[in-house]
Amino acid sequence: MAARCPESTNTSDYPDSVYRGFTQQAIQADGTVGGNAFDFKEFENRGIEECSINWSDDEGALLQIASQEKDDGRKQFKYGACRIPRAELDHSRGFAAAMACGLDYERRPVEGNPYHGNLLCKTGLTSASKRALCGMLAMLFDEVYTREDLDRLCG
Repeated sequence: MAARCPESTNTSDYPDSVYRGFTQQAIQADGTVGGNAFDFKEFENRGIEECSINWSDDEGALLQIASQEKDDGRKQFKYGACRIPRAELDHSRGFAAAMACGLDYERRPVEGNPYHGNLLCKTGLTSASKRALCGMLAMLFDEVYTREDLDRLCG
């Protein structure tokens, strides 16, 4: 994994946390985040699977999630978002299960979103391994934002 994203080995280049927007209902009745908040897919034949995040460089990172719209004008992240401390990600990357899945991260800005990055994992994971990885990631959040919270940010 490190050969594909060497920038992740120097964690000082990254902010203290990431945001993950929810495209499906992921906030549970008890206020926790479900594993379905994390959806890894292979893009661009990179040999890895990605789950989009925003790096929390400044307050604009969460505002980007709050205001991002689809082509038809609907909110992209209509079910809210969560924040995950990078220290929790870094700690979790040392777990045997996370290492077996190849958990990593990268900064990968896209047009219109300078905060964009990805959580990364190996391709070809079993469904059970991927569910376990997503469940582990769901337990790392330290703050949850409902869609209403995000709308208040947009003013």
